[in-house]
Amino acid sequence: MLKKREKALVDKMRKAGLLADGEQLDASFRFMIRPFTTAGTDHIKIASWFEHEAFQLVKSQNFVSFANNVIVFPKILDPSIMIEPDHLTYKKHERAVYVGLNINHASWQTASEAGKVDLISDNVSKSIQEISPEYLSERDQRKLLEIVADTRTRLKSKFLH
Repeated sequence: MLKKREKALVDKMRKAGLLADGEQLDASFRFMIRPFTTAGTDHIKIASWFEHEAFQLVKSQNFVSFANNVIVFPKILDPSIMIEPDHLTYKKHERAVYVGLNINHASWQTASEAGKVDLISDNVSKSIQEISPEYLSERDQRKLLEIVADTRTRLKSKFLH
């Protein structure tokens, strides 16, 4: 059961398009993609689609790793406004891994929607590869990488048809 403050945060995220009906709230394994961006960087649509499509594949799998929360933060930052280093954080008590790797802002801004799918996919794949096997087993890492590749293919086929 969510506390009042947590429910308000979830509702706010849902209204912003960052949660698709809270589909991951009760999941045994959560795989989320939440970009950090500077103002004026359009990202919500691609990231939300990518997360939703990937989670449809994730929820049918059985993950056995210590971490049951993998949150990827692609950083799409205008360097004239903000520069942020890549980061990798393990939260043992939350059984979570947070990974934030940069995407070149100029590349993002000039990319087509299919190109943005490629940029997100590459970023998420690299993020998964950064996670220690102590938290995400090699088997589960391979599963997630396959899911990312399948998600890329699914989304790109939507843009081509």
